Amino acid sequence: MASLTSWLNPFDVLIVFALLGGVAFGFVRGLVRMALSLLVLYLAAVAAMTLHVPASNWLRFVARLPQSISQGLSFFLILVLVSAALNFVLKRTYKDTELPGVRQIDQLGGMVIGFVLSVLWIGFSILVLAFFLRAPLGHEAGFQQVMIGYFRRSSLIPVFYRVLPVAIATLRPWMPKGLPPEIFTFRL
Repeated sequence: MASLTSWLNPFDVLIVFALLGGVAFGFVRGLVRMALSLLVLYLAAVAAMTLHVPASNWLRFVARLPQSISQGLSFFLILVLVSAALNFVLKRTYKDTELPGVRQIDQLGGMVIGFVLSVLWIGFSILVLAFFLRAPLGHEAGFQQVMIGYFRRSSLIPVFYRVLPVAIATLRPWMPKGLPPEIFTFRL
């Protein structure tokens, strides 16, 4: 029983469920739709990477948030909003994206790309969460310390830290001044 509780980290459980959900989502949506979603995530990451600093400055001015919270929040909001908007446009534009005649290949390919897509979304979420957790929270410091403890004891988060540099390297041509933003380089 001790080995079960040592593995039962809340972040690891969430990651496993997110990976399973991504595979199931890819199975349902199919290869072409998931490939388009992968392209959309790439474009949304480029937009978030280039626009999150000006958006965070505005957010810091309006909401009086700490810099790391406003940068992480603006990055994630831009990523989600641009991704949702582009996926909506693609869904309305291309209603039928199923591969003709080979439904099983469409589903299996969708599962593979769904797994890759969920790995990327989880990776970006981990980066943003690590960025959030470094901000001083004052009276919420106890909760923050518990979250940092779970984050550091996670068995799966280090796997994402090893995979993410490959994905981030594909974004290098679009990085401002050729350098990765601080949110991409921060680790807890």
